[in-house]
Amino acid sequence: MAGSTTTVYVYEGSNLIYEKNTGSGAVNKYYYGNGLMLAQGCECGYSYYYVLDALGSVRVTIYSSSTLFSSGCLTRHHPTP
Repeated sequence: MAGSTTTVYVYEGSNLIYEKNTGSGAVNKYYYGNGLMLAQGCECGYSYYYVLDALGSVRVTIYSSSTLFSSGCLTRHHPTP
């Protein structure tokens, strides 16, 4: 189908580690420690680091520039800082 796009997902076990949109070429990579997502990097050159609470919920998201992005719940789609 012309103009359609596909998103390719790569998992390691149950953890998403790579995501690519074939239409735009956008790539996201995900990094884990002890089974919890700790950071996300995108092709735009920005990285996002996640501060977790004792239950593993994301409480703070920080840009690679050490700027606070958000506090509270995690959203997967981040705007360019």
